[in-house]
Parts: sequence; structure tokens; C-alpha cells
Amino acid sequence: MRKICALLFVVCYLVMSAAVHAEVVELNGRSLNCEARSKDLYHCMDGKDKILVTQSDVGFIAIKKGKKDYPVVEVVNKISNKDRVLYMVYPEKTTYQDNFANRRRVAGIVATGLQNSRDEFAKELAAYSQNYLNSSGNLNQLNITINPDGAPISCTRGESKDPQMLCDFYSCTGKDPQEKLLAFIPSDEYSLFPPNLLSMKKGETRLFDGGFKVSNVKGQLIDDVPVNDYPSDYINPIQNSWNMDNDLFIPKDLEQSKSSFYYVRNTRKMAKFKEMESLCSDKQIKELFDAKNKAADEMDEVLAKSDIIEYLRIFKGDIESVYVDRDKGLGLGCVYQNRVLDRDVDLKYLQKISNLASAKKALSEKEVQDLFIKAKKMKDIPFDYKRNGCYARAHIMARRFEAMGIPTQKAWIKGSLYVPGTDLRWNYHVAPTVDVKGKDGVIKKYVIDPSLTDKAVTLEEWVAKMAKNGKGPVVYSRYPIPENVADFQRTTVAISSTDAFGTFDTRNLTEAEKMSESKAVLKKYSDALAAGITLEGE
Repeated sequence: MRKICALLFVVCYLVMSAAVHAEVVELNGRSLNCEARSKDLYHCMDGKDKILVTQSDVGFIAIKKGKKDYPVVEVVNKISNKDRVLYMVYPEKTTYQDNFANRRRVAGIVATGLQNSRDEFAKELAAYSQNYLNSSGNLNQLNITINPDGAPISCTRGESKDPQMLCDFYSCTGKDPQEKLLAFIPSDEYSLFPPNLLSMKKGETRLFDGGFKVSNVKGQLIDDVPVNDYPSDYINPIQNSWNMDNDLFIPKDLEQSKSSFYYVRNTRKMAKFKEMESLCSDKQIKELFDAKNKAADEMDEVLAKSDIIEYLRIFKGDIESVYVDRDKGLGLGCVYQNRVLDRDVDLKYLQKISNLASAKKALSEKEVQDLFIKAKKMKDIPFDYKRNGCYARAHIMARRFEAMGIPTQKAWIKGSLYVPGTDLRWNYHVAPTVDVKGKDGVIKKYVIDPSLTDKAVTLEEWVAKMAKNGKGPVVYSRYPIPENVADFQRTTVAISSTDAFGTFDTRNLTEAEKMSESKAVLKKYSDALAAGITLEGE
């Protein structure tokens, strides 16, 4: 049964026994005398109206025949007998807006939920509700009017793979034959996403995130969708958590279409939205999904070429870096080495951890390969558990190299990375690096990473080993590495001191805490390898 009370907030309790003798049902301030037919079904009278109270997926509801041939549903507040309270909730809403869509929605719930009941009154209500559904048409054909003077856009619901579920996407036809229109009209009034209409033309994508009316083919109003000035439903939730103005992340070339930018790029990443799309099976709707993905790819191309700059700030006590639009970001702080620094950033600390001079004594090419062999023989480091734990591997190796008297740093890479020879993806990777003097006298950084290579390789070779999915360039920057590298289609590489522990600054962790966590992580993954398992959540 479809949930119409998804927002109910249950604050008390339900203590029902097999034999229930409830006497009172409280409904929107009214107390009804009821007869219990079972532990979850009651017959009540409200004046002359006969009411059925039954348990739904999320609580008790009261159902009666309406005055205009469709059922009326209200939420039950409380059920009690003379001895005790049996059930109580404080619902956020107890009645539903009387519009055509809700009438059909409620009728569908009643018809489906009660059709198999043995109770005669329940069967009567199920038949009554089904009759309304049959006589009122369906919502497979809709018209959308964007403004009072606009011509109606004809829309057809997509077919669903699951007969028990509905495809909530519609293919629409407007005046312009070159315009592709995809509408999302949720059948559940508590959908996580609001109704919207996506217009797609060559080189132009526009989202109508409200500001339109939806009606059936008879002209009956189904929904009057208000304008949504800020499409927060589609903004990256991680980006939202940064407590920053989201316009900072919009390149100037996408400024005029930022609502469609949010919608098109982010809904294709959202698991719930992809789940809803997967219900739709017909060719026409799928072609519109493909068009939406193509529009997202075009936006990614713009992002890959956009002019951006790193912005460093203090976030929850740490120094964190993010990419923002260059023009908008320049006013956020002082520019230092082509990065914008918030005034709270400790410049001396930043220089210590991210602006690194070459080692006074570099290794030879033979010495660095010997060091790689020593690292690979470290039995307590699970190099074959590639899925996770690189930061712990890097920290343990780096500290051991330093104990050997070898000046060591860490190399970081972040973006949309693929692990060679596997189906794994990394959003970042890190490994220790050392300076090596070649036979030509040139000093280069070599990376020691037995999880990825079979010998020590130059930094550039290490970066090339990881297949990169971003459309933009590889950027060599400084630590800390921007958190939203992949959002801007970049792959970013940085070098840090060995004190760095994560992609953002972690100076609040003591060395003892870093070592303790590293050892625990490596043991966990060593045990997983020995057991031949992949840990949950990875």
C-alpha cells in the first residue's frame, strides 16, 4: 500500500494485544465510539457517517465515503479503551488538500489496501474507491502549462517495468519540434523531489523547477507548482555541508542556467533519482534520459575548461581547500601562490607542510629500487587490499623510511581515478615519495607504491598509472588538495610533508593518534585479505 502518511512522527507507543476492546478513536479533535473487529480494524460512527479505521504502513487511518463519490481519509491521533492508551501519534498533517490528484491518490490507496480484506465494509470501500478510479480517468496523459498565456504541453507517462509501481517521468511535446521535453510528476505527494520540466535543445538546457500548472486531459487541475527560486534539492549534499555560497561553484559560462546545471549534473549521481529512473522501461523515456546525460556531459566539458582557483579556509579546525570560480573566489581572501587564502589560515604552517624544498641528499636510482623492495617485504602492510587504506600504508612506510635516515614526503592525487586491472575507483590516492638523482644529474621525485606498481617510478609515471576519468587536465598544485576536484573534471596532484594524514589538513591529530589509526587500519585489511573477504561499506 502506497504511503500517504510518510511524514507521521510517532512519539508514543502501540501496545496491541490479540484481543482488543477499544472504545474511543480520536480523530482531528473528535472522539468516535468504535467497535473493534480485530486488533487493527474498527467500525466507527461519526454522526451519520460510517467510518472504517484500519492500520496502514505507517499508522492508523480513518476512511469514509465522501459526498462526491470519492473516499476521504484522515489520520487517527489516538486509540484508547477505558483502561489505557493503545496507540497515539502526533501527525504533521491530518487531512489532505482536496485536489484531483490527491483524490485519485487516496482512492488508489484504499482500493489497493482493502481489496483483500475479509471485512464486508472494507470490501465495500475498496469497490467504491475503485469505481471512482475507473470513472475519473487516469494520469497517464497530462497537460503542463508554464504560464497563464502559454500553450499546454502534452505529456505521456512512461511505461513501468514493475506493475506495482509507476514511472513518474513523462515524455512531452511542445511547439518546437527540436525541443525535447522530460517532465517529472511524482505520483507520491511526499516525493523527495518536486515536480519539474526539463527542456533540452541543442546547446541549451533549461529547467522549469516550478511555476507551472498540471492538469489532466479533461482540464481538471492536478497541481499548481510554485516557483522554486533555489533548487537546493539537487545541489551536491557534500557541497552543501561546506556552508558556502553555492554560486561560488558555478562557472560564469553556466551562470544563466544554474538551476538546470544543478539538476542535470547531480540527479544522475543520486541513487534515489537513478532508482526512480530505472522503473521506466519504454524507449521514448529512455531516449530523454540519454539526452539529459548528454546535456550533463556538455556541462562537464564546460567545467573542464572553466577558469577556477583554489580557496583555502579553516573548516572545523582544519585547513581545507576547494575549487571555486576564479572571478568569484578572488574576493574571498588574499592571493598567495595562485591560491586564495582565508585570513584565518596559518601561512607559516601552510608553508611548512606544502611548500617543500628538495632533499639535500638524494638517493641514486639503484637505492630507490632497493628501497621499493624493502617496502614490498613489509608483511604487516596489505598492499593487495587495494580498495582502501592507502593513507595508512603511506604513513607507516614514510615513518619507516625516515627511521632509515631517508628524507621522505607524500604524493597525493585526487579526482575520478580507476585502479589499473580492476573495476575499483578511487577518489584519491597517496603514497610516500623520495628525491632521486639520475645519471644525468637531474633530481626527480620517485613514488614508492607497491599497491600500484612493481618498482619505484617517477611522480609523472605514478600519476599516469591511474586511469583518469575527468575531462579536464592534470593539475600540479600544493597540499592540501581541493576536495571537489572531480566536480570540476580535474585530476590534481600535490606533494606534502609526511605529517599530512588526509587530503585536508589534520594537524589536530597527534602523531600517536595517526600511528595508532594506521596500524589498526592495516591490521583490519590484512585480516580481510587472509579471510578472503571485502569489508562491508566499501
